[in-house]
Amino acid sequence: MEYAAPKPFAEGMKLVWHDEFEGDKIDMTKWAFKAKMAQGDIINGTGERNARIDGGELLLQCHREEGEKPFSTNCSLTTDGTMSYRYGYLEMCANPPFFKGAWPSFWMQSDRRYLTTEYFVEVDIFEIFASKDQVYPNLHKWWKGGHVQLPGGDRGYTFPNPETLNDEYHLYGFGWTPERMYFTVDGEEYYSYNIGEEGDFGGIGGMAGFQDPLYIILNNFLFTEGSRWKPGDCLVDENTTFPVEYRVKWMRLWQDETGELFIG
Repeated sequence: MEYAAPKPFAEGMKLVWHDEFEGDKIDMTKWAFKAKMAQGDIINGTGERNARIDGGELLLQCHREEGEKPFSTNCSLTTDGTMSYRYGYLEMCANPPFFKGAWPSFWMQSDRRYLTTEYFVEVDIFEIFASKDQVYPNLHKWWKGGHVQLPGGDRGYTFPNPETLNDEYHLYGFGWTPERMYFTVDGEEYYSYNIGEEGDFGGIGGMAGFQDPLYIILNNFLFTEGSRWKPGDCLVDENTTFPVEYRVKWMRLWQDETGELFIG
């Protein structure tokens, strides 16, 4: 089936990879469970309690649990080992949670089989830091014994009507060319970063790592007492409603002649 390329970001591009989350099970030819986030009080589940297809959507759920680890979530659902790519426009239609305790994300890391630098990169298409109305993108460089992220700046997108946000689906997009990476919500570009050498940050390694192939990761994580990083008043409390749900209707990747797709 053909899906119209979103204008202006993917106009003229070809749909090269997608998942409509149909059928009864997660398509494990496209996805794998690999822990990219972990902490001592959260179970990284790989069963249907935490990740499944529900009514033609991907459903990721966090639960309160009994026992030594009081919470569970999905082990990171990723295309690491099944698909990575270089350049194009990636878009997802999703309903992530926006409330205290919730830390859902849509992010990427370098496919280390194709690394050309001494560091690998992380691209956060969005994270929601227990916010009621904002998604936040970021770029990181990681290397043995070190890490630096894009410093400062107001990069977030704030939704105009947060009172209905937890009942809504929105389009979350990521554009990538040899010159820049940019981030969109509902067809609006709200942040862009130059990934040429003049865009260097952190004083290590230049920007060549941001030209290496990336794979996709989905997490529905939590801020708890066990979290090493606690940004503000973010922790799960007695008012947090469980299960915490993150729903995805579809994910699609378009590319033109500059793009490359690596399957398997």
